[in-house]
Amino acid sequence: MSQSGGKIPGNEERALAAFYQGEYPAAIEEYERLVAVHKEKTAWVLDLAAAMMAEGRFADAAKVLKQNRLYGLRTVEAVMAEGDRSTARKILQEMLESPEPPRQTRIYLGLVEYLDGNYAESAEQLWRAKDINPKQGSIHLMLGRAFQALATQESVERDYFVSRAKQEYNRAITLDPSLWQVHRDLAFLATDSKNIKKALRHWRRVKSTIGNADEVKLAIAGLMEQLPVPTMTATPKTLVIKAAPKPPVFGPIAAQAWQVNPGDPVIKVGLGNKLSRIAFGCTGAWRARDHRGRLFWEGLGERGYRIEKDTRGRWWLKNWEGKPFKQIRKKITLEPVDSDAVLAVFDLFQTSGYFWSVGGRKTRYYRGKLQIKTARKRITLLNLVSLEEYLISVVPGEMPALWPLEALKTQVVVARTDTLLRRGTHRKQGYDVCNNAHCAMYKGVTAEHPRSHQAVLETRRLVVMKGNRKLLPTFYSHSCGGMTQSNQEAWWKKLPEPSQPGGIYDMDVNSSTCRALPLRPGSLNQWLSDSPDVFCNAPRYSAPRNFRWLKILTQAELTAVLDRRYNIGAVREVKIIERSPSAYVRKIYVSGDEGNVIVRGDRIRSSLGGLRSNLFTLFPVGDKAHPYAWLVWGGGWGHGVGLCQVGAGQMGREGYTYQEILKHYFPEGSIEIWP
Repeated sequence: MSQSGGKIPGNEERALAAFYQGEYPAAIEEYERLVAVHKEKTAWVLDLAAAMMAEGRFADAAKVLKQNRLYGLRTVEAVMAEGDRSTARKILQEMLESPEPPRQTRIYLGLVEYLDGNYAESAEQLWRAKDINPKQGSIHLMLGRAFQALATQESVERDYFVSRAKQEYNRAITLDPSLWQVHRDLAFLATDSKNIKKALRHWRRVKSTIGNADEVKLAIAGLMEQLPVPTMTATPKTLVIKAAPKPPVFGPIAAQAWQVNPGDPVIKVGLGNKLSRIAFGCTGAWRARDHRGRLFWEGLGERGYRIEKDTRGRWWLKNWEGKPFKQIRKKITLEPVDSDAVLAVFDLFQTSGYFWSVGGRKTRYYRGKLQIKTARKRITLLNLVSLEEYLISVVPGEMPALWPLEALKTQVVVARTDTLLRRGTHRKQGYDVCNNAHCAMYKGVTAEHPRSHQAVLETRRLVVMKGNRKLLPTFYSHSCGGMTQSNQEAWWKKLPEPSQPGGIYDMDVNSSTCRALPLRPGSLNQWLSDSPDVFCNAPRYSAPRNFRWLKILTQAELTAVLDRRYNIGAVREVKIIERSPSAYVRKIYVSGDEGNVIVRGDRIRSSLGGLRSNLFTLFPVGDKAHPYAWLVWGGGWGHGVGLCQVGAGQMGREGYTYQEILKHYFPEGSIEIWP
């Protein structure tokens, strides 16, 4: 585990502690002393400027940087936050003349030109920026806005620019589905072109993502008034004969054989807890038992069945055509008669678990048993499956099956440990774990792969434990962005000392590129917008946009999300007020026209419109009193605690064993056999 690498000189230790705890005036005071004392003071000046910017003293930060002749991106960010776009433009244009300008240069210049109304120049800079920063959805979003603005100025070529704007918006949402703002912009375009139905569809997508904000309600209400009123005709009623439902289609399912050991724990996986009906079947003969264990029904293979409520509110098992067979009381448990058959649930709705996901319906096949619990209005559907059978589906759902086998083995051990610890997480809903990213992505038999079978078999019953023979919490996320954090840093109230972070720098501790934590304030911004040499900086295993990402959050967009949640009015200030020692944001302060709020922990990501992680830095753009937007540079995807899946993939490719990968991410743990 990468630690601080030795004792930090007194003033810097106090300054670091103050900065990470959000005590910026104290940090500024300490860094001013360091700047005054040390001759080689460039690093201290950058630290001082970073602390000033974190406090909102952008003019002072710009002054300090200029006095020390540091005309780089930090100076640009400081003057942009103050609304001094002419100075920002001058510095950026000079930077473009250097042999290798920073990759943010054209992004910032495109934004400066956009705010000054120079939309053609903005589009040109952003067009070049997207080639330097591939697959960043926010750049395509701003480019679309530049084209849309040009459409309002150019009457002759309006259709061309509208078409280009739509192309960029669609590209943005393809690259980054969390960019709900794209639907807002497309709604405006559809409204301008009098396509009311399309505008409504986009506004409803916005509503499904961020909720019924005032802007959304007003827009939908206004569009509804423009819809044509249907005319009533006095045509006689005709008898409509309802066609019989089409027979269910069973896909080609060939579940690989798996031997369940009698001692394997059974996991209750929630597949849905507010279902109004269920359609199911089995690839072979099946039987059902009631809540007392008595035989309830026997069914045929590759036939469809339904469970629905009648007009009196009673639940019935029916055939596919709707003929009732038997009334269900409390619950029934379905199981295949033959060991090689699996149960199917038709048209099952499942989301990814992310707030911007709308989810989808699909036929799913499951090993083990299905349990159906009936209540007055809704059904809860569970899959009762052995832990090892659960894992052979979860592992390829969480990590692509074609990744290195040692990485897959690592994922198995981590997921097995995590699942055992999570049992009962959803006790109130009636099951152990859910089937989406909140617990683990579980899609049943169709997600399985021979390599996931191999990985589970070769690590059977292995878990990660800590010294007192207890299971070690083994959280995992897609990408840590270059450094992980401990669960104490992420979710516990009491933090360790800033000089002793619980996270790791995602590189071999013996490597010369392994950096000490915590990072200095002056290098944090650059590190989060750069491409450091770490394990999870691996394009082979994850898109670059998951490792380093940019969000441009306009004041109007943040107001739409935050005012609905916290009733603070129009947003005026967003400020980071506490970080974990591993640099993840723990608290932000948001000020609005009608109130203030402190947002903590995982809520920060959704409150700021769908950030990929809490490992980020931000600064405002535009007039300080009325900012146009906040630029957010971030790293990684997920909470960053425990295993970094992309990092594990790269370590497996470099020849590390699964034991070595586990030791890297869980240095305090040991691999043991589960009792």
